[in-house]
Amino acid sequence: MLASIRSGNVSRGIIRQVYHEWISYGLLYDLGGIRELEKQDSRFIVRPFEMRDTAELLTGDLVNAGCDERREVLRRYALLAENIPSCYVVEDSVEGEPVFMQWLITNEYNDAMQKFFMGRFPRLSAGEALLENAYIPRRHRGKGIMSRALCAVVAHAKKIEDLRWLVTFVDKHNAASLKGCLKAGFYPFATRRDVHMCFHRLRWREFF
Repeated sequence: MLASIRSGNVSRGIIRQVYHEWISYGLLYDLGGIRELEKQDSRFIVRPFEMRDTAELLTGDLVNAGCDERREVLRRYALLAENIPSCYVVEDSVEGEPVFMQWLITNEYNDAMQKFFMGRFPRLSAGEALLENAYIPRRHRGKGIMSRALCAVVAHAKKIEDLRWLVTFVDKHNAASLKGCLKAGFYPFATRRDVHMCFHRLRWREFF
């Protein structure tokens, strides 16, 4: 049985190298709308990321992490190294530690964003900001933090002058993140389709 499972895994791996498709949903939040934020939690405090936060948010998840988890953590480290503003942390004032991180990138940094993400997102217009690379440490998952943390970030974004729209993209298989975004007041507005073929030599992306 194990041999057949391993064989199946190898076959699927080869198929993914020949043809691999990703679907992500674009979600939008209207900061100028009249919708009230849901589940605002006064214990959650939003502040700028500090390098000392890596120990609580990222470093611990590299220990005994699987390949997928390690890849996600390293992706956040890589974006931190680019010094693209602004990364925010949501801190639980009761537990006294950060439980969530996410970038809020405005259109001033379109060029840096396009270079780092290799065109994964449309260029931002004036008044728009991209929310990307949200991360919750493994020990804090399953506690309903996602939507409450997003509400805190949205509340902070409402205070940023001339900012009207928040945009984020979530993989269609990431049910937890999709649920958290919808609970926080985001709604679907677009779909992104990425296709890689011939061992990733041929790639294309479309938004619709």
